[in-house]
Amino acid sequence: MSTYNPMGTAYVTFIAGAAIPQYSAVKLHSVEGQVVVTAAITDVTIGFAQDSAAAAGDPVSVATVAGTIAKGIASAAITLGDSVMPGASGKVATAAGVTAKDCGTALKAATADGNVIPILLRPMTKCPVNS
Repeated sequence: MSTYNPMGTAYVTFIAGAAIPQYSAVKLHSVEGQVVVTAAITDVTIGFAQDSAAAAGDPVSVATVAGTIAKGIASAAITLGDSVMPGASGKVATAAGVTAKDCGTALKAATADGNVIPILLRPMTKCPVNS
């Protein structure tokens, strides 16, 4: 695997609606042009923050394009090749459950909470992973 931002792929800059840790899964905020970290498996992920925002109002670069490889934070062990879903604190886990929203594929295994792994993005997926 070469890079996490393949040539020709651009990040989109949003305004943070709250503090956002680097590599967090993010969703649209209720305020236009703003993003916040995901909080549940039902959240529609628009991408992954590739830098951090210390507070609301700070700019944050988000990898949003399907097919892009971006870094994300695991909330638990994840097997290589698993579909991942958003969760609390902007972390991802192996997708499970009828309401879980698929946001990508793990390109490396995670062994524990807090591991940063590369994810092949499928943001904005609204269908449950188990349908």
